[in-house]
Amino acid sequence: MKAFWSMVKLNYQMIIPNKFFFYLFIVLGFAIGSFTFFTFSSFKIIESHIHWAFLWILFAIPGFASSLIYNEWTQKTHHWFLSLPYPRWWILLSKYVAILLQVLLLLAIASAIPYLMLYLYNQFSSTLVVNWSALQDRYFEVLLEILIYFPFLITHGVFASTVLYSPFRSLSGLLWLLFGLTCPFIVLRQLRHAAYLDWNILQVSPLILLLISLCLSLLFFLGTNYLLKRKIRI
Repeated sequence: MKAFWSMVKLNYQMIIPNKFFFYLFIVLGFAIGSFTFFTFSSFKIIESHIHWAFLWILFAIPGFASSLIYNEWTQKTHHWFLSLPYPRWWILLSKYVAILLQVLLLLAIASAIPYLMLYLYNQFSSTLVVNWSALQDRYFEVLLEILIYFPFLITHGVFASTVLYSPFRSLSGLLWLLFGLTCPFIVLRQLRHAAYLDWNILQVSPLILLLISLCLSLLFFLGTNYLLKRKIRI
């Protein structure tokens, strides 16, 4: 178990190096705070718009996965990873956990800043009406749905990036196209209440979405494990 978490730590540092994380934190905090203040100040009721403050994290997940795989291949560390006396699925799982921890940290920051900004803004402005009970319900609803997509997006990002360095690199574009097709669904699903969209495809229950996400993530996991075992040489 100690070796596993050492692997997670190494992978975590390869996604965003420590020397850049402080600057990322400052930029992220300023950007989200400014977005919350200047955008939501134009709305009297903001519960149906709060998701824009941190929904973007879903679209950043494949970028984190790509960054991890790209850094491994450019720095040649994948030779070391694949030569370790551990199963490929074990090494792969450490990458998933590292990406998950990175994304959860950003999600915590991105969800806390708007909430704090709205609270402070509400204290000094009479134009903003905040129903804190409805806001908390909306926060919980959006965060829960974001977590549902995590397995699919993390495993998809790693698989699509790994395919690029395999004999099947020509399929990489199709895999990224799949991600591109999911983006409108994710966005429209969040807009369905505010925009009164009653399309059946947008009314799918979170449980069904979770099952689809888990099934696709299992396929991507098995595909990546196959590539690492059979198609990528040290």
